[in-house]
Amino acid sequence: MDKYAIICIITLVIFCVWHATAGALVFIYTPDFRATPDLWIVHLDRCVFAGAIGVFILLHVVLIIWLYAVPLRYRKKMAQKDKEYRLSVLKKRKIQPIKKQSQGSLAYERIPLEETKEI
Repeated sequence: MDKYAIICIITLVIFCVWHATAGALVFIYTPDFRATPDLWIVHLDRCVFAGAIGVFILLHVVLIIWLYAVPLRYRKKMAQKDKEYRLSVLKKRKIQPIKKQSQGSLAYERIPLEETKEI
């Protein structure tokens, strides 16, 4: 998730630079510092906005695919290696592995009590 956070921070910086540039263009090229809908700067800003939305969506799709492809696969592989390691340690100690109980059962087995005889 660090990569995601870094990429989001970089895109925020890029957007800040763009907005500063767009503001400077409006300041330089308009006499009354006002952007009307027919200015080329407004059209450029709309194109940049559409491109930014496209990049944003593409970036998230790629990151979701990467998340499922790389870290989750690595995590499953490590879980399998942990299981194999635990079994090898148990074999070295010659201890029988404990079978996993179903979720509905208790964590212990009940031991029936002998009937007590009254004295």
